[in-house]
Formats: sequence, C-alpha cells, structure tokens
Amino acid sequence: MFTSIVLGFYALFFLSLSFTIYLYIRLVVAVRQGKDVPKWIYKLGQAVQGRIHVDYEETTDANALKEIHWFLLIYLIINLLVLAGFYYHGKSFPQAVYECLKKQFFIVLISMILKSIVKFVVSSYKQKLS
Repeated sequence: MFTSIVLGFYALFFLSLSFTIYLYIRLVVAVRQGKDVPKWIYKLGQAVQGRIHVDYEETTDANALKEIHWFLLIYLIINLLVLAGFYYHGKSFPQAVYECLKKQFFIVLISMILKSIVKFVVSSYKQKLS
C-alpha cells in the first residue's frame, strides 16, 4: 500500500514537472521568435490565481523570460538546500528526496517571496546608480 502511494506521488511529481518544462520551452520559443504564447497558457495562469483576481497583461517578452529564469534559479537553489538539509539529518537520499517533494508548496512560496525581494533589491540598486 505504502509503495503504491509513494510511486503515485512520484508519478504525479514527474507529470507536473514535465508540464512545467513544456510551458517553459513554449515561452522560450515564443520570446525568441517574437510571438505570443498560446491563449490557453494565459488562461491557465489566470485560473491558478488566488482569491484576489488581478488582470495581468498578456505579453510575451524578454522580461517575462527573465522573471522565469530568476524564479527557477531561486527555486533550484532552495530545493538543493532543503534536500541537503534532509539528507544531512536523515542520511538517506531516497527519504530526503521524498521529504523534499512533500515540502514543495512551502518551497515554491519561499521562492516567490525571495524572488520578489531580489527583484526589489536589484531595482533599488539600479535606481541608486542612475
């Protein structure tokens, strides 16, 4: 029973990871070709908003790609730190990966907060130089 739940959990993780990579590749290709991403991607982004609805601009440009790169870099670093922490405490790599995958909601939340902080610091630094 436990094994099938864990395997299902891993399968769900890899499916969502594959979909995220697909969306990322669509964005990179659209920016390089100077086109917009398909409308359904915008609708998907609007659908996963919180309770407060915000109408975002439907633009595909290099700034959107830069935002994604910053988020993915911060997300990767935090994931590696959390994985290292779980491995250090448990000395079991599979268990550390499992625990890290269970904490993804909080890791994404922390990544979003850190991306906002980094963006604020960088923009303040650029204004200071101007």
